[in-house]
Amino acid sequence: MNQQEFATELRKMADRNGINFLNYDKVMNAMPDDLANGADFINIIPSFSKKNEYLVITTHSVRALKVGMMGAKVLWSVTVADIQDVAPDIHGFRDHISSDVRLEVAGGSHRFQCGFNQPYYDGHKVEIAGENVQVAVHEIELARRSASGGSAAPAAGAGLRPEAGSSTAGSPDAPPTTAPSALLAWMKERFDGGDYETLWNHRMHLGYEFVQGEMADNLWFWLNAYPALAALRAGVKWPNPITGETEWHPLVATCAGYADSVCYSLGPAEQEANGEIAQRFFA
Repeated sequence: MNQQEFATELRKMADRNGINFLNYDKVMNAMPDDLANGADFINIIPSFSKKNEYLVITTHSVRALKVGMMGAKVLWSVTVADIQDVAPDIHGFRDHISSDVRLEVAGGSHRFQCGFNQPYYDGHKVEIAGENVQVAVHEIELARRSASGGSAAPAAGAGLRPEAGSSTAGSPDAPPTTAPSALLAWMKERFDGGDYETLWNHRMHLGYEFVQGEMADNLWFWLNAYPALAALRAGVKWPNPITGETEWHPLVATCAGYADSVCYSLGPAEQEANGEIAQRFFA
């Protein structure tokens, strides 16, 4: 696209997404590389939880912008070719749900929060934020595949277990390579032995694509409760690259939320574990 076409598409997508009073020139001034490379404009997505913050997607880059009176500040920016993985990250605990787009790059990860739901928030915006996450992930993945000639690598963490013959499979401390019930037995052994780091690191390996599917509720509960408790007891925190604050890793909230969603139909042991998760998480 030339500059005029780029600007036209920016205006069209901003209008379509209900973004009012946006200074388009400020947005374009924050994207000189995209214009210089003749990138096609794809989308601009607002954050419902962070005022005047936008996720801007082109065929050349993905960046988070904060637009103010003095111009558009680039919060973070990555070229599409450098993105190793993109995934939705809908995580939370109890009534607090964050709807994020998560990008993995060689140096770490970036997130854009499309919305954060608390009980008093607008439910319609929460629904839209969740939809926006899915749209953004889909569009970024298409741009990523196009940039790599259609050969983008599979999403990280999509596999449940290490492949046979990998560096971890077969070692004494390796997670099982069979059914989820065996994985639970492995987790329980690590948890009871106080090996919280190994347990948590493996839950990180499973990633956000680890889902319940046909698992029974009690199995699904402990597959998430053990890692959540391990992280909380070990004090696993990370420096948020956007806010600069140290906080619980987002996957802790995801595991806690998964466990909480099924615990109420289970027994006293699950209720006690869920109570400890809540107490430690909100302490």
